[in-house]
Amino acid sequence: MSAKAVSKWETGKGFPDISLLEPLAAALGISVIGLLGGSAVQNRNRAANLQRSKLYVCPVCGNVIQAAGEAVISCCGVTLLPQEPENADEDHRIEVETAEDEC
Repeated sequence: MSAKAVSKWETGKGFPDISLLEPLAAALGISVIGLLGGSAVQNRNRAANLQRSKLYVCPVCGNVIQAAGEAVISCCGVTLLPQEPENADEDHRIEVETAEDEC
C-alpha cells in the first residue's frame, strides 16, 4: 500500500480493494467491522464487572451473546445492538431464600 493510495482513501477519492480489507484491519489491530464502521473498539483488559455486561440477541438465529463491556458484535452478517433492560414484573422478580444458613 502506497502513501498515495492511503491519501486517496482518507480523502474519499478512492477506496481500497476489498481483498485488502482483512490485511489492512489486521495491520491496524482492529476488526473489519471496526474498519468499515470508522470506530475501533479495543479491549483494555479491565476487570469484569457485571454492571458493564451487555447482552446481544441475533434476530436471525436467536443466539444470545454476552460481552463484559463495549464490543462490536455481529452474527449471521448482522451487527447487533445491546439489549436494553426491562423492569421486572411480579412474575419475574429475583427472590432470595434462606436454607440452612445459606442464601
